[in-house]
Amino acid sequence: LAFCCAVLLLPVKGIWLIVGLFALAAVCNQILPGFANAMGTDCARQGYAVNFSMARGVGSAAFSLCTLLVGGLLERVALWLIPLVSGIFGAGLLLFTTLFARLTPGKEPMEEKAEKSLGFFQETPWFILFLAGCVCLFLSHQTLGNYMYQITVYKGGGKAEQGMIQSLAAILELPVMFGFGLLLKKRPCGWWLRLSPLFFVLRSLGMLLAPNAHWLLAAQLLHPMGFALYTVASVAFAAEALPA
Repeated sequence: LAFCCAVLLLPVKGIWLIVGLFALAAVCNQILPGFANAMGTDCARQGYAVNFSMARGVGSAAFSLCTLLVGGLLERVALWLIPLVSGIFGAGLLLFTTLFARLTPGKEPMEEKAEKSLGFFQETPWFILFLAGCVCLFLSHQTLGNYMYQITVYKGGGKAEQGMIQSLAAILELPVMFGFGLLLKKRPCGWWLRLSPLFFVLRSLGMLLAPNAHWLLAAQLLHPMGFALYTVASVAFAAEALPA
């Protein structure tokens, strides 16, 4: 769906059609990481050697490179570059996930029933609170991400600065994601998960108080112990705490 929306955004002219396609593409892109996380966790439980934190770090490195290049090119090229690049990556994702599914056939699909889901939440009511906390964190994170261009312009920057800000954030994620195994040797997963929201708050305050675009870059120094730590710790925590 995200690939189709990106391709259709290139020729369409009507404003409401553009809004609808863009909104659907944005929803798909927000849903995708959840499916990827679930697929990685499922493979790990089946015995495959999946290093989720390292895989997520590779994703951050690719995101960093992409935002840096596209952010710089947007100053010289029209906005049609965004759906074009999105379409190319969407096609690549479709290809790689199809190949991955064939290489890891896994077990037979589990039968999921409404009663079973209801019983799960009755047995683990704390997980509802955990999900509520995740929603709050991501509302904060996605609001900053979705409006980063407007924030950058308000602070005196432009498209190139926005690309630098988001690229820096992705680069800074790498040490935490690649080194998460070492962090687990120091403290349990839940401890790191509880620490990450503090840095979400500090980063938001840093961006709010930043006097210019350069200070927005400085605020990104808090990003790895917030979003990056939360991303890997939340998946690991759910895999450890929940029944298989």
